[in-house]
Amino acid sequence: MAETLLAIDVGGTFTDAVLADPGGRVARAKAPTTPRDRTQGVREAAGRVLRAADVDPGAIDRVVHGTTTATNALLEGEGARTALVTNEGFEDVLEVGRQARPSLYDLDQALPQPLVPRDLRFGVSARMGADGQTLAPVYPDEVAGIADEVRQRGVDAVAVGLLHAHRSAEHERAIADLLETELADIEVVTSAGTSPEPREVERLTTTVVNAMLTPLVGRYLDELADELADAGITCPVRVLDSAGATVPPREIAERPVTAVLSGPAGGAAANRRLARAVGEPTVLGVDVGGTSTDVSLVQDGEATTRWRLEVAGRPLQVPAADVHTIGAGGGSIAGRDEAGGLRVGPESAGADPGPACYGHGGTRPTVTDANLVLDRIPPSAALAGELELDREAAREAIATLGEDVEALAAAILDIAVARTTRGLRTLVARHAVDPEQAALAAFGGAGPQFGAAWARRLGFDRLLVPAGAGVTSAEGLLAAPARVERAQGLLVTTEALAAKRYEALTDELAREAQARLPGEPARLVHLASARYAGQSHELTVTVPDEDPARIGEAFEARHADQHGYTLDEPVEVVAVRVRAEAEPALAPTPAGEADERGPPTPTETVETTFVGHEQPVETPVVGAEQLSAGVALPGPAIVTSPDTTTLVPPDAQARVLGDGTLELRWGQAP
Repeated sequence: MAETLLAIDVGGTFTDAVLADPGGRVARAKAPTTPRDRTQGVREAAGRVLRAADVDPGAIDRVVHGTTTATNALLEGEGARTALVTNEGFEDVLEVGRQARPSLYDLDQALPQPLVPRDLRFGVSARMGADGQTLAPVYPDEVAGIADEVRQRGVDAVAVGLLHAHRSAEHERAIADLLETELADIEVVTSAGTSPEPREVERLTTTVVNAMLTPLVGRYLDELADELADAGITCPVRVLDSAGATVPPREIAERPVTAVLSGPAGGAAANRRLARAVGEPTVLGVDVGGTSTDVSLVQDGEATTRWRLEVAGRPLQVPAADVHTIGAGGGSIAGRDEAGGLRVGPESAGADPGPACYGHGGTRPTVTDANLVLDRIPPSAALAGELELDREAAREAIATLGEDVEALAAAILDIAVARTTRGLRTLVARHAVDPEQAALAAFGGAGPQFGAAWARRLGFDRLLVPAGAGVTSAEGLLAAPARVERAQGLLVTTEALAAKRYEALTDELAREAQARLPGEPARLVHLASARYAGQSHELTVTVPDEDPARIGEAFEARHADQHGYTLDEPVEVVAVRVRAEAEPALAPTPAGEADERGPPTPTETVETTFVGHEQPVETPVVGAEQLSAGVALPGPAIVTSPDTTTLVPPDAQARVLGDGTLELRWGQAP
């Protein structure tokens, strides 16, 4: 049944909103993010898009939300004061970790501070063997003593993580029950309920992070619901998780660690939708916001995923879209280093005060200011359709770096492009992407301004800029499937994995997953994480025909594809997974009718600078509203819209595809 959908994506600088109605019409809006209370920015963005679409708040059938609350709390150390209960002798695992040194020869490197201070880590005598059998029981008096200590020290949450809890959760559940009885107002989180898989360090860290985030994220979701209700929006809400799927708020409230990449995952979901819409199996998506650049990859029509990630130096064991972040965006601040050289980023002007040209009190030069000074953002452009940009303020900010403002602005852009290109080139090599057999997509508020420069430097001959590129990540929320995944650690060879055991285990996981998608016509996907015996890392594969006997076959095919070889060794199943998934709420954009009117009429002409071209060139400016399917646009040109500007270099040819995507090519007519 067609629904009226509202997506709200909170970024570092702007909060984006997209509204799609049953008739296929899409409205888009932006509002400044409000760091001190992000729900205010959410309400403002929602109000703007409702006014733009002339839709009553009560007509909204579903809200999908992408949030950076968990991410920011982890990065800024704002989580709840948390205690840890683990086995005696293992209280220091959080600090010892895997003893990996990010910089091997740096004797002065600063490692992340432990998530839990030493005096809040408690050891218990209970012990579970590697086979899941009890070696020492849980002693209630011992747990009661820990509860007294926790109560006296003003703790807000307790993480319970014991050895081999992925084989048997009996001890963790017993300890959690005792603590919850003694500490009624304190959140208690277990590793078996958070990440029931092998790997002691990752499982324990994931559990502690989950405990730290639970009170904070729970409050945020309650405040979000209240803010939306005050605005007249009372429909069901879904939240995007790190894997690029939408889940009920209850799921995120209980396992907020699964949302630490909620914001960037929206770009991955949007990239997947774009790749399918244009029929391109491999697309490198570059989502550039005000603070950072998030890069995702679609291969064979699916966004690449991972089951382990690192955030702020913390290893986490949760499913996530394979998104890589580069610390460069439109708000990246330019300055001088100790030697007097020009640098750009990683510090950002963010939402408050923002770039100097926003007129909100910012005085330091940014990438956006440089774009405005060089007319890459035309003087007549109004950001988000409302904010008039102050060109003179941008010039004054850049003038703090030297006298030749235009030359400095061009240098700022050259450095920004070079820095981002370096990160993109690493990812292209890591994933063995052949640029001649793939496309690069640029979106986000600043992405289309640089997309052509990146594509040319990396060897892509095709650039895609989706319609509404400045709010594409928000649109991706509506294109994300509803999904809940459950996993269980095993650590058993494929030969020893009996079909009956596998079926019983996956049936239970399926019931748990489907129970979190009430009323959704879900399909089930069986996955397995496997490795060769003795390997330290595993690969996750789809189980062919849900037959456990074929896990080894699927694993070896994936291993050969990814590493180029196979081994004559037993295959171990580290974990089995079941995913309940429903179709996305937003269908692909229908193709528009071809327009044979020829190039649109420019609204103005500016003299602007293109990265990689030495001299400024006279460039026509056209509004995105003039473009429709089939329209060709030779370079140079600037396409303006309320959420971004797209630069078409002098040697490029652009045309509008059926779904509204602007395609740029080089060396041939499009």
